[in-house]
Amino acid sequence: MATVKGVNRTKLDTPNSGNIIPEGQNHGNIKVIYDKYELAAVQIGDIIELGDVIPEGAAIIDVVIATDALGASTTIKVGDGNSDDRYLAAYSTSSAARKSLQADGVIDSLGYRVGTNSGDNQILATHAGGAGTGTLYAIVVYAL
Repeated sequence: MATVKGVNRTKLDTPNSGNIIPEGQNHGNIKVIYDKYELAAVQIGDIIELGDVIPEGAAIIDVVIATDALGASTTIKVGDGNSDDRYLAAYSTSSAARKSLQADGVIDSLGYRVGTNSGDNQILATHAGGAGTGTLYAIVVYAL
């Protein structure tokens, strides 16, 4: 049986100027942004800005979206100003749904460092399909 080490554990074992662990990846502080929006006949392509701007350097831990049934053929995708589906690809909201980056999202975006790309500091939900009506809740968890 072998014992192996993760990337950051290896850096901790061999500290030098090239082995710096990014802020928030070791003993970081967890921050949460919570927001809610009441959709009222929201149209295709409408964008909902969720919560405050996320500080540069923050590492995204999770993005959770929960909705009522928003209407027939409706979808939501969640991203930012640089990539509209960075965290959650478009999914049906015809029935009540709860989706999260950790459970359902784009795995490469887990730990995404804000400030990597221009416009990536604001979480955005983009509505598509039919007109949407109902409640959308958002929780964004990140480390600094």
